[in-house]
Amino acid sequence: MHTVLIADDHTLIRESLRNMLEPLDDFSIVADVANGFDALVAVKKWKPSVLLLDVAMPDATGIEVVVDTQRWSPQTKIIIYTGVTSGAPLQQLIDSGIHGLLFKDSDSAHLIKALREVTHNHSYFDDKLSSVLAEQEAVGNLTEREKQVLSQILAGKTNRDIALLLNISIKTVDNHRTRLMNKLGAHSVSDLLRIAIKTGFIHPDTL
Repeated sequence: MHTVLIADDHTLIRESLRNMLEPLDDFSIVADVANGFDALVAVKKWKPSVLLLDVAMPDATGIEVVVDTQRWSPQTKIIIYTGVTSGAPLQQLIDSGIHGLLFKDSDSAHLIKALREVTHNHSYFDDKLSSVLAEQEAVGNLTEREKQVLSQILAGKTNRDIALLLNISIKTVDNHRTRLMNKLGAHSVSDLLRIAIKTGFIHPDTL
């Protein structure tokens, strides 16, 4: 039987995962923890077959937990299970050698399949991962001027407002707006807003 350690700072998520996995004959949950420090303590104690790890937890970052788990329990397969796409270092996590990644809007069948795949020495990554990474890369590749224009568009400024603020012509602002749409695969300001929030370019609380 494969052992599973759940690390997530949301009680409801941990309880939901327990309810999902406990009926399975091929997996046994050894512990569930609510922060990165306790995750590392549990990894050293249990050396689980699988670590089901949230990215955003207190006391230690997802990357720190991954690196230390690989050092202390190299046989443990690591699946990132996260609801975070905005600002999350997903590519860094993938490059660090994790075995799987699922977003929390995935259904139970995908999670169970991911667990079974990694315990059979395969990898399992969410189908949406490639589009999320592409959007993060596209935003990261914007020029500083494009980022300035994007920020002002998202703040509701008109082309004339932006031109005055940045001391450029209205035509130049319009050209930047067109390039932003093309680079980010957006068709409207609503698309720009969705991508900006999703990739962490802006936080919803700032709107």
